[in-house]
Amino acid sequence: DVSEINVLDMREVRSDEYNNVFYVSPDYKKKKTYGFQQYVIPKFEINDKETPRSIYFYKNNKFSTYPKPLFSASINSAECERSISQFNLNSIKNGFASNVMIQFFGSVDDDTKNSIENSFGEKYCSEDNAARPTLMFLDSTENAAKIDKLDVNSFADRYSALNDRVRQDLFTPFRANPNLMGIATEGTGFAGEEYEMSFKLFNRMTIKPIQNIIKRIIKNILDIEIEIIPFNLD
Repeated sequence: DVSEINVLDMREVRSDEYNNVFYVSPDYKKKKTYGFQQYVIPKFEINDKETPRSIYFYKNNKFSTYPKPLFSASINSAECERSISQFNLNSIKNGFASNVMIQFFGSVDDDTKNSIENSFGEKYCSEDNAARPTLMFLDSTENAAKIDKLDVNSFADRYSALNDRVRQDLFTPFRANPNLMGIATEGTGFAGEEYEMSFKLFNRMTIKPIQNIIKRIIKNILDIEIEIIPFNLD
């Protein structure tokens, strides 16, 4: 009979196309290129009493090898939030350097222009550098570069709108109200009754379905029925 159940980190698991054989290694998430080790483990069969260890693999779709995470629709927003955070951190480190325009005077061939633009892009243009210079090449007899500071109109409003959109996208897949996580929503007092209703909706739409999945998994592995005590505000 089953003597022990352990939960595996999904980052350490790979599967064949039909989820019959699994490959487990901590080196997958560490991205090691040397000393690579992996274990080959078959899928769980309740009537198989001979296999010392096996993997029960649950997925929420039938048409792909791997399951689809609940937050899959918010991956881009999560990456956007990470980039915003990184941009803000590096803006502080760089003294809040704003966008600039760099003008090069003199006759420059196309290959040189591309080389300069690529060099600037690699070195300065990312959230890690918190700056995005604009390059202009102008014909002139003077060999000099002029740097102008650019003011971005309504940047604060655009940033605020983007921040609100990203936050909403992160909470929507979980059917959660930001106030449940301690993030105040502007324009609402969010009274106790509203908090309770939001909690009930979150519990019904997100928590209980996951609990039912856990119950079915335990039933399939141990052939027993379990009951999960519901969450409550007390």
